[in-house]
Amino acid sequence: MKERFSEAPTFQQFLGEARDSSLPWQGFFQRARVPEELLARATGLEGEWHLLALCEEWCGDGANTLPYLAKLTTAAPKLHLRV
Repeated sequence: MKERFSEAPTFQQFLGEARDSSLPWQGFFQRARVPEELLARATGLEGEWHLLALCEEWCGDGANTLPYLAKLTTAAPKLHLRV
């Protein structure tokens, strides 16, 4: 799994590679907000966490969920996201 994670694109790279569905992804990412209490919990985690999301750009569930997770992992230095 470490190899799969290291070869996967970051969320920003995933957005840059998206073709047909890039507009909904961008909009959800721009509007995404992380509640302060969730950020505090994520920042307080011990160790490094590597999150690998298996998703395609056409996936509506991913478009509605991953932008929020991406915002969280951007703000919490112990969380790392790849798609």
